[in-house]
Amino acid sequence: MPLNSPERSPEPKTSSDGTEHNDIAAALPKRIGSVYLGREKAHGPGAIVLDDFFAATAAYAKLSRSHVPERVDSAADTLILCVETPLPPSRTVLHRLRETHARAGARVYAIVLGDAGCSANAMRGCAERIKDACLSLELAWGGALIIGDAWGLERALRTAPRMGFWRRKISEGTDRLVAAARSGLPVSECQLRAGASSPIDPDDLIDVSKPIPAWTMCIRRFIDNVTR
Repeated sequence: MPLNSPERSPEPKTSSDGTEHNDIAAALPKRIGSVYLGREKAHGPGAIVLDDFFAATAAYAKLSRSHVPERVDSAADTLILCVETPLPPSRTVLHRLRETHARAGARVYAIVLGDAGCSANAMRGCAERIKDACLSLELAWGGALIIGDAWGLERALRTAPRMGFWRRKISEGTDRLVAAARSGLPVSECQLRAGASSPIDPDDLIDVSKPIPAWTMCIRRFIDNVTR
């Protein structure tokens, strides 16, 4: 799976005794768990993006010759919460987070996928509810990737090149989330330390609510219909 370059990691810092260290490398997660709140656990677009997240995480770890985090079902130091529309209520999010038995202080990142009728504000609101749930459980909030019209692009997510036209924005957003998770930092701080040139969202959100121009979605649906 071809990948683009992840966001540049912060430069090593020099301590008072003259030795260099990289505080980001020290925070690399060892055990990453996932929570899936979706329509079709094994087959929906959320599952595809979640698998891509873990594949990218492993690929970038190997490229940087660092530890490849273990994907686990419990006792994780980092959690990836993937939710699809209809967006779940806060009590459901709380219940599922408790079920993970994540370690105290574990950092949580979210992937929120909406359908064609789900607005960016609704997905942002869902991310805010997840943040509140994390804080109530003494888990650290790392930020979220929001993806619009995920079902319109479901087939493209399965078959199109990762950095091709149909998937590029989603893949780039995933890579930014990977960079934050691998560094153990909130999304905005990771981007600041990496010297990102794109605008930084103060709410730690990566906004891919419009993964392709609206008019091209009609073309995508036509392609999917004639090639079924």
